[in-house]
Amino acid sequence: MALTRIKSDSITTGVVEGKVDAHLSGGTGITLSSGVIAVDSTIATNASVTAAIDGLIDAAPGALNTLNELAASIGDDANFANTVATTKLSLTGGTLTGPLTINDTSATRVSAGTTAQRTSGTAGDFRYNSTTGKFEGYTTSWGDIGGGASFQMDQFTGNGSSTVFTLSGALPELNSMVYLDGVYQSKSNYNLSGNTLTFSPAPASGVSIEVMGVIMAAPTASTEFTLNQFTGNGSTTAFTLTFAPASENETSVYINGVYQSKSNYSVANDVLTFSTAPPAGTSVEVMVASSVVVSISTPNDGTVTTLKIVDNAVTTSKIANGAVTSDKLAAGAGGAFNDFVIKTASYTAVARDQIITNKAVAAPATYAVTVSGGVFHIDGSANPVLVLTRGLTYTFIQSDNSNSNHPIAFKDSLGNSYTTGVTSTGTPGSSGAQTVFVVPANAPLGGLRYYCTVHGDGMGNTINIVEPGLTITLPTSPVAGNSVFIKNAGAATVTVGRNGSNINSTADDGELVTDAAATLVYVDSTIGWKEL
Repeated sequence: MALTRIKSDSITTGVVEGKVDAHLSGGTGITLSSGVIAVDSTIATNASVTAAIDGLIDAAPGALNTLNELAASIGDDANFANTVATTKLSLTGGTLTGPLTINDTSATRVSAGTTAQRTSGTAGDFRYNSTTGKFEGYTTSWGDIGGGASFQMDQFTGNGSSTVFTLSGALPELNSMVYLDGVYQSKSNYNLSGNTLTFSPAPASGVSIEVMGVIMAAPTASTEFTLNQFTGNGSTTAFTLTFAPASENETSVYINGVYQSKSNYSVANDVLTFSTAPPAGTSVEVMVASSVVVSISTPNDGTVTTLKIVDNAVTTSKIANGAVTSDKLAAGAGGAFNDFVIKTASYTAVARDQIITNKAVAAPATYAVTVSGGVFHIDGSANPVLVLTRGLTYTFIQSDNSNSNHPIAFKDSLGNSYTTGVTSTGTPGSSGAQTVFVVPANAPLGGLRYYCTVHGDGMGNTINIVEPGLTITLPTSPVAGNSVFIKNAGAATVTVGRNGSNINSTADDGELVTDAAATLVYVDSTIGWKEL
């Protein structure tokens, strides 16, 4: 039979023999003599040979023993390379199935990049945005992480005369609290602009002044709650809320003011169900977190830069009327005209106005005059105030017999008879009797009166004279570049009032007949308004 030999100079005979003997006890067909192992092929098996060699290696010193220890350290894994590739975290990335603890006092670096370099994002993602200079996270979209508020404290001592104090930093007035010797001060007692605090009056000498302020570093979130109130009846367990909370964690429940553990109830959609019905007559209150409202305090002075304003964010609707003055416009930047306005009465224009007049011309009138109750009745109305238009003709018919001995006439504000444009025919109370008044162009706008020449003023009333057209007065104190557009779309003539400025270099008002239009631009004090 063949013999397997191991060099005796590599293995200590006594040691090996002892170890082999220990593994070969009981007679296995393998013998050891003078460092030689003899295997009886008729009785040896692979298992017995392997066991013998393993025992030999375990007992061997030096290199063979070291290899055995290495094998044990990797769990005797025959496919260790594959295990490392599939179960260990690669330098190129992977997924940890347990928590990661970093025992270090320096810093941990996370992914960083520009806004443009963002991934599509998965809930829980976290990175540093080098474009905004902020950390950001992803839930359903990318958003900044951080915020909160900080407090600012400033202390001064009053001297009885100083009213102005400079704070360490700018504060919004609504975020400030001011105390004099510990007494809270109403905001009517001081003014806060930026970092300047001004009292009215000055704090007394020796008074301790403390200013507390809240500085918002970023938008802050607050939760709004909705109150649901019910009354227990001893049997009802289910109560319908005004809306469905996101979970039970969004609710706070009280019975007669006593907080209820969440183990005492459940929430499914908008129904809250108690495990035991609240007793009859008990007050049941359910506070439900309804929404998260993001509030942004007024930015501190100088903190809103161009980079913080999104392109096209400032729209026309965000600028109050009249907020942009001419001194804020570059030379030659006149801006757009105002919207068209329709005028049926006199009006004073402003710069950049577009005006369309639409005034009708009054028609001549004929009035039936009667007398009753000691007063004139004009078209059945007892002594009304009359409105007459310059240039028009008004006929007062006095043929009704009630007019007998009541001739109608006109007087001015001084009580003098006004006869300009007035013609009387016939005898009042008789057929054909009438008085015609053609209102002259110079008739006074006020002060005229109609009356009875026999029975006096008490039978009549006042007369108001109006222009046949209307007047559009040009702006007061115009500056170079101011402009006004006027279009006469009515039947009455429009007077363009110069308002102390020249029009086309002359000190005369302008006039626009029906369907005429003009664009006037103010040049200077000599030319005034120039018609284009």
